[in-house]
Amino acid sequence: MKLTTKKLKKLIQEQVDNKALKAIQSVVAKGNIPERYALYIAAYDDSYTLVLYQLPPLRTEVVAFCRIDKTLKPCIPETYEVLAIARKTDRDYKGIGAVMYDIASTIVKLQHNGGITSDHQNSSSTASYKVWQKMLKSGKYKKRTTKWKNNKFDYTGSDTPEDPNDDCNLPGSGVAASDNSLQIINDSPYWGKFMDNHDKAMKIAKQAAEAIGKDFDPDLIENKLEAAGEDLFAKIYTSANITVLTKEYFSIWNRIKRVIGVQKWN
Repeated sequence: MKLTTKKLKKLIQEQVDNKALKAIQSVVAKGNIPERYALYIAAYDDSYTLVLYQLPPLRTEVVAFCRIDKTLKPCIPETYEVLAIARKTDRDYKGIGAVMYDIASTIVKLQHNGGITSDHQNSSSTASYKVWQKMLKSGKYKKRTTKWKNNKFDYTGSDTPEDPNDDCNLPGSGVAASDNSLQIINDSPYWGKFMDNHDKAMKIAKQAAEAIGKDFDPDLIENKLEAAGEDLFAKIYTSANITVLTKEYFSIWNRIKRVIGVQKWN
């Protein structure tokens, strides 16, 4: 008998032996971020998928999702673009979006000595533009440069013709939320702990399944986690009031309207 995601949740929350459950309950607190979540990372040839889920005794559920792909053009290599990112909208999860950006940047830094940028394949939103600007001003990230000391993407190839490594492509909307490859300065303090939590959760689930004579397939469970993350992103993206970032957003008139509050932009 295969173990489904629903059964896994039940096993973790209801059928784990008392010692294991008490051990988890003793460290998992609603406001304790390092002990509250687990992180599953799926690594592919040129991309990573990150799925953050909540541990028991809180409700076991996926709360955030992120997918990053290597850029199609150099874009100051190695640079990975954030193609999809979402978190549950409940107030309890405020700040988790920033945590996911930090983790994504930490992974690219440690694995490729690289940085992250916004979506340069499809489109950016005005909301994502604000996020990237906030990251740039936060002091947590630095702009990466080429050996020619260029730190801004060249979308035409003519701005810095001597430097092929800053060449980059614009998304379909024609405007990107970030024109830089940003590298986190200090690694995320959470990502290692989150990954350890995932390993522990899988071990406990395996023990619980074996205790009641059920098969345990870790690949099945992790595939389900990834699918749940993709579902979360689709749900958040389709329900949100997305305003695509275009050149019009930066026009003088629209800037004036935003300043005086005549027009709200996401």
